[in-house]
Amino acid sequence: MRPQPARILSIEQENARTRTYTLDASTPAAPGQFAMLWLPGLDEKPFSLLDHAPLRFTIAAVGPFTRALARLAPGDTVWWRGPFGRPFRPIGTDHVLVGGGYGVAPMLLLARRLRAEGHRVRSVIGARNAEELLLVDATRAAGAELHLSTDDGSAGTRGRVTDVVTPWLNQDPPDTLYACGPHPMLAALAAACAPAGIPAQLSWEAYMRCGIGICGSCEHDGHGHLLCADGPVLDHPPSLAGDPLPPDDHGPRIVGVGVGVGVGAGAATEFSTPGNPTTTSPVTPSAKGTTTPTIAATPATTAPTPATTATPTPTSTSTPTPTSTPPPSSPADGAHRP
Repeated sequence: MRPQPARILSIEQENARTRTYTLDASTPAAPGQFAMLWLPGLDEKPFSLLDHAPLRFTIAAVGPFTRALARLAPGDTVWWRGPFGRPFRPIGTDHVLVGGGYGVAPMLLLARRLRAEGHRVRSVIGARNAEELLLVDATRAAGAELHLSTDDGSAGTRGRVTDVVTPWLNQDPPDTLYACGPHPMLAALAAACAPAGIPAQLSWEAYMRCGIGICGSCEHDGHGHLLCADGPVLDHPPSLAGDPLPPDDHGPRIVGVGVGVGVGAGAATEFSTPGNPTTTSPVTPSAKGTTTPTIAATPATTAPTPATTATPTPTSTSTPTPTSTPPPSSPADGAHRP
């Protein structure tokens, strides 16, 4: 899938370092999937979809790539390709959604889709403090039952998201829990759901190089699972899985595995995840999933043509005409953190 150019329609400031970008482009997609954004001459990074019609991304400026995005203005051009990845697959009609830090972005799209189906949705948003909470008003407007948690108690419950969620698992259990955020948060939620018998669908992040299941950089658990092909959404326990969300008004049903990076996705920022392998040894792509989204090819006159020449440097006055494929993503200088 070739990158396609898109103009930035608007930029909304969410907090001191986080912005929401709306692009002049749309694509069929399901909650939990992600797209790749590319700035020619710099890098390409994965970001979860806040929305897909039009494309919207909530991104924190914490690394070289995202700081470059932060310097752009409405009317400027970025390149994108996608959607990729295994999405959330709802089970039942009573749902708990948990977003930690930048992981809130894909949970908002999921909340909107579930509420449109008439399902009960309890959304928990966690962050260090009140200033770092994201998409609170938008989540409330989606019709979810909103609960907040902050490490310092400046908004909502003082403590972690698990302090909000754990009592529900026995007293008012959901049919399924869905979450996106840092690995320790996801591991704690999986551990809390297991004894209660609540299936969890967790969107994980990872270091990414090739994005197509070859290099093995996004290997997740030591058992050969690649988040670019098997994720980013994984079932816990693995034996429990629901069906993909039904199609909406914007396109066909999205099912199974796409080709792209394993953004644990939540990924509203560049990832630098300590402890994940960065091997470059070849790995056979996963055969899991049933279908891959089909996106119309971009005309050769507007999309970059794969080659081995150097990536051109874009200017601020015209849309770049690249002559090479996007470079692989590299670790950011800022860490993903709720």
